[in-house]
Amino acid sequence: MIAPMTTHTDPLDIVRHYHQRTKHRPERYAASLGYLDWASQPDPFRRFEGAPGVDLPRPPLRPAPSYDSLFTSTPQAAALDADTVGRLLLHSLALSAWKQVGPGQSWSLRINPSSGALHPTEGYLISGPVPGLIDAPGVFHYAPFSHQLERRATLSDAQWTALSTDLAPVEGGCHTGTRPRDGARLDHGGEGMAGPGGRNAACSRRCSQ
Repeated sequence: MIAPMTTHTDPLDIVRHYHQRTKHRPERYAASLGYLDWASQPDPFRRFEGAPGVDLPRPPLRPAPSYDSLFTSTPQAAALDADTVGRLLLHSLALSAWKQVGPGQSWSLRINPSSGALHPTEGYLISGPVPGLIDAPGVFHYAPFSHQLERRATLSDAQWTALSTDLAPVEGGCHTGTRPRDGARLDHGGEGMAGPGGRNAACSRRCSQ
């Protein structure tokens, strides 16, 4: 049963009321207009207005390591620099193409295809200084539309040291740990990214539900 329309002033009550009125149910789909209202669709790309932006490079594909070589030898860890960070995000969370049906009805495809659109939709990078890219430790949001990092917070040296202490050293190759669906977390070596002291940057990404 759908709750009747009432006036709510408490923000939490508003959220709960909206959830009850718009969620799917065992006996039916969520209430809707019955068609897609293209004119009022939200921006599919999250941006943080006023956040300082950092342009990421788009380095070309490298000839090595090849796919076959990964089964016979461990690739050498790459230096943690601007190209490595740009390559990691470009090949994991960026846009790969656009599709269009009719005038003005277009949507983007992500670099990581996923059945049911369950691919990650947001990426955040927690990193120390990176030569040629990041001058101070911080928390960054990845903006795939413009291939940029948006600084969300600046960390002190003490905060970065405390955060990076528990990150495992990179010994070659990509170090990755994941939890599927509900807020997947990746501790990336990103093609063997090695940071100061041999520790890697941390990258977390939010999956669509």
